[in-house]
Amino acid sequence: MSENARSLDPKAFEDVVREGVPALDLRPLALFARGHVQGAASVPYGRAGFPDQVLDMMSPGRVLLVDDIPAVTKMARADLEEAGFKVVGVLSGGSRAWEASGRTLEVLDQVTADELWDLVKDVKVIDVREPYELAQGVIPGAIRIPLNMLPEAVHDLDPAETHVLVCATGFRSLVAQAYLHRRGLRKVRNLVGGMALWEGCGYPVER
Repeated sequence: MSENARSLDPKAFEDVVREGVPALDLRPLALFARGHVQGAASVPYGRAGFPDQVLDMMSPGRVLLVDDIPAVTKMARADLEEAGFKVVGVLSGGSRAWEASGRTLEVLDQVTADELWDLVKDVKVIDVREPYELAQGVIPGAIRIPLNMLPEAVHDLDPAETHVLVCATGFRSLVAQAYLHRRGLRKVRNLVGGMALWEGCGYPVER
């Protein structure tokens, strides 16, 4: 690790975040959804295309890293520094140390089919499935934005409104939720079980 990429305890890490330095959570998306350092953005580490994902979010500059596996952090740091970023700190002990220090882990909000039925008139539902899937039926009133088109549509979404992401089973919509989360939209929720659960509960669809 370079001399500028310090191993930081939770308090020191929090102080640097408060200076405005972005924190990147390198863990798999499912772990990030269950609990992450407040304000961190999800960028699961993989050797293929990892720096490009970060460059899609921000220009090269100072960043912090979070992961529970030191070897992953080391590889990610090397890739980011090659892309022009300056890794100024790594959370020592990862998310477990953050929670053990008494600090709260932020979660990605989930919603069940029953809960969405009660909320559907008060939220914006976004269906991220592919066009050919939509012929099977969508939640009435849903906005149709395929997952790969979300980067183009994000600027049209009002961060003051609550959006619920939907797909077939809940995984692609979780990917969409994490993407919108890291683009600054925090009032986003994911429909657990997707359309499979919605229809399984007997709720209506429109075709």
